[in-house]
Amino acid sequence: CAMLGLKSVTIVSEKDVENPKVRTVQSFGSSLYVARNGEACDELAKKLILGNPEEYFLVDTDSEEAESIHYNSIAPEIWRQTGGMVTHFVASKSASFFGVEKYLSEATEGKVESILATREEKPSSDRDNTDKVIVSESETLFMCHQLARSQGLCLGPGSGLNVSAAVRVAKRIIDKENSNDGSTARQPLVICTILPDSGLQYLDTIYNAQWLERNHSIRVGEIPPLNRSRASDSTSTFKNLFAFAMEDIIGETPLCNLSHLVKNVHGHNVKLFAKVEFFNPGYSIKDRIVRNIFEEAEADGRLRPGMTVVAASSGNTGAATAMMCAVRGYNCIITTSPKCSQEKMDAIRAYGAKLLVSPPGAKEGDASHYMNMARNLAKENPDWFDVDQYYNPSNPKAHSLTLGPEIWDQTLGKVTHFIAAGSTGGTVSGTSLYLKSKSPEVKAVLADPVGSIFTEYFHKGSFTKPGKFLVEGVGKGSIPGTMDMDIIDAVLPVSDADAFDRCSQLACNEGILAGGSGGLNVHAAVKLGETLDEDAIIVTVLPDSGMKYQSKVYNPKWLKENGVMKH
Repeated sequence: CAMLGLKSVTIVSEKDVENPKVRTVQSFGSSLYVARNGEACDELAKKLILGNPEEYFLVDTDSEEAESIHYNSIAPEIWRQTGGMVTHFVASKSASFFGVEKYLSEATEGKVESILATREEKPSSDRDNTDKVIVSESETLFMCHQLARSQGLCLGPGSGLNVSAAVRVAKRIIDKENSNDGSTARQPLVICTILPDSGLQYLDTIYNAQWLERNHSIRVGEIPPLNRSRASDSTSTFKNLFAFAMEDIIGETPLCNLSHLVKNVHGHNVKLFAKVEFFNPGYSIKDRIVRNIFEEAEADGRLRPGMTVVAASSGNTGAATAMMCAVRGYNCIITTSPKCSQEKMDAIRAYGAKLLVSPPGAKEGDASHYMNMARNLAKENPDWFDVDQYYNPSNPKAHSLTLGPEIWDQTLGKVTHFIAAGSTGGTVSGTSLYLKSKSPEVKAVLADPVGSIFTEYFHKGSFTKPGKFLVEGVGKGSIPGTMDMDIIDAVLPVSDADAFDRCSQLACNEGILAGGSGGLNVHAAVKLGETLDEDAIIVTVLPDSGMKYQSKVYNPKWLKENGVMKH
């Protein structure tokens, strides 16, 4: 609705008003109707439609129309990505299940077996008479934690249910094949399922150790890990599969066209595009640098099996590091500051990392500051590896190897300006280095929160005491070694209020739920585009997801308390 400029109303039960998913819905500008006194949400919706048929349209995600949408979208994707080799489809009861089931049945004349993942013992309708796998709630929650801590996938309970059922189906088939007398030849087995939901919406429940033990008597430390090794096949049986390991889907994010936001005062044709970096598996741009840091450190022997990885982070690099450690089997310790949002702290813990938070008021240079905490821990423990994102050259190099080339290719080599905020400086330095190597005319612009020292340093070559700013993950009180100020052509300061207001505009008008740094980047890019005296193609980045800031950036109470709410 936000994308289409339509008003929306979401009907929820009283118990779900404070649900993180409901808060996310409100971030997109949707109004809430609360079903009270036990009234069913679907019944209230029908009443609303009947009373105002000209004003309301009901979105029914379980309708035949919804099934048709999945029949025409996700189903052919599964068929194409498996090279037509899919043998089993496993998913929970939904329009997606029935739409995909119908498509695959027609495509293979009924040869694909569709299996329902469910918690229900008895069928609730005639359509439930299909083959099914019953998965307990405990199994579902176990799988969510196993996927996060062993595979680096932070997913919701719908995904945990589906994967649990798919694994059960695979075991059932393999056990059957192992028990036959050899008279039946083994057939290639390709089981597909769906990962429908993100774990970011469940950080305060299923990924909260206290909640899990209190409500389900499950202790996170007792959940066994999954096998981390990648499946390998020495034959060409599966060569047509278009499937990837988690870390292989980092990067190649899409460009979103935001050109309509720019009103150039000189009448020039200025295009604005944003890289949607929260499409990375860890929901942030930091996946790029952590993968490269790990690969280069493993290649030269600095990072070896059995070592502990430590990283200082304002949140996103910590989550990306914890995710990569989960995939590769390293112990992980993250240090951060109290400024880090609760959601980002919870995401770090979800991957199984230990989180250390520096005391309030600790300043850069203090031993208790989170950056020095990580550095000192690595010095005290020779078998620990420090990610050291603020001084590690593998950080900007990651963007020179990936983000820069992607932007160049996606704009057909026509990009004229790259603008992004910096904390380590890796994004703006590494990306700009590559783009300028392709065309020296490309301008590198640093967006900077008011209070950060980068603006003052750029203009004066020195800096005084930094001011306070609330935008997370950008700005700094010192110059990191990975920030190349010599490559920067201009700096545009942006206030907290403007950054957060732009986040709200992006969510409510564009359907883009970005973090505070994304709002800052887009606001600076729009201001840049409005004043350019030539045609231009500006590219910026949306570094992370707004789901990590529901308690802050998208919380009106927090915005008011901090004096940064514009409307």
